[in-house]
Amino acid sequence: MRYTLLFLLGCCFTILNGVAQITDNVQAFYSFYGNADNGLGTGVDDFQLMGTPTPASDRFGNVDCAYEFPGDNVNYLSIPSPSSNIDVNYMNGWSISLWYQGGSSEIGDLEHIFTQGSGNFICNQISVYDLNKPVVEVFDFNTTTGPLDPLYIWADDQPNLNYYMDSTVWHHVVIAVKPNDFINLYVDNVLQSESLINQDVDDYCGSPIAVGKSFHGKVDDIVIYHKALTNTDVDTLFNLPAFCSQSPLGVSDYDAQTAVELYPNPVANILTLESEGIYKGYTMTDILGKVVLTGTIEQQETQINVNHLPNGIYYLALDSEPNKAHKVVVLH
Repeated sequence: MRYTLLFLLGCCFTILNGVAQITDNVQAFYSFYGNADNGLGTGVDDFQLMGTPTPASDRFGNVDCAYEFPGDNVNYLSIPSPSSNIDVNYMNGWSISLWYQGGSSEIGDLEHIFTQGSGNFICNQISVYDLNKPVVEVFDFNTTTGPLDPLYIWADDQPNLNYYMDSTVWHHVVIAVKPNDFINLYVDNVLQSESLINQDVDDYCGSPIAVGKSFHGKVDDIVIYHKALTNTDVDTLFNLPAFCSQSPLGVSDYDAQTAVELYPNPVANILTLESEGIYKGYTMTDILGKVVLTGTIEQQETQINVNHLPNGIYYLALDSEPNKAHKVVVLH
């Protein structure tokens, strides 16, 4: 029996402290590894495919680890009725991190990478405009100028005009919103713009959420937070391998010779590990690499209590093979 491994970020032990910080307040996580599901494994806030957006290679060349869009309003990803987990929450702060490649270099061509809202009311967006320059829009609902005052934050001008125009280059974009304080835009690990936000802001945006609608290019590795990411958080995200990447992490498949069994899987309370090998311990991480459990293996059958873990996908690695892991689904 073979196990398909997606040890997304868990083996990045050299940046473990940073990874631990960026796992806090994650509301949704999209690696796009063969599907558009929320990687938290809850079955909530999965994207639906509208038309035929195309699975594509990510920035490291991993096949079927991103989605490519033709730039129309027919083929895109949609969450028609997002839960409160990923609806904009101004009162607690929020952030969106994503990678994109592509776009049109035409002047006046606005292409939406990520939008939330419906009809003519797009209350939040990450887009590219005029020579593919990133721009974000956030609505500050209670400013002195009116009930619906859009705040546009642009990436700073680059000395090299080809910086954004080159559609073959992948870029990392983060928008971080802290109520009563700021809206920050980061592009490729650089704080581009910072705008003040009114102290009295509303916490409602609306639905649906769309990705790739009117955007001609690829999108990958979307993470939605209910907190404002810091400079350190953004730096950690920027330097991580692709979320569904196996090659940069040295991850490979377990095969029959390993003779390790984990059951039941999905598991609600007690996970049983059976092995014919000689192992001393195990480490379990969440999808963003945060260590959630460690323990010893003293016999051929070991019971692991996962009752306290939130529903989601986890990865269990044995001490003698730290760069290999078994996927475990916790579902209470």
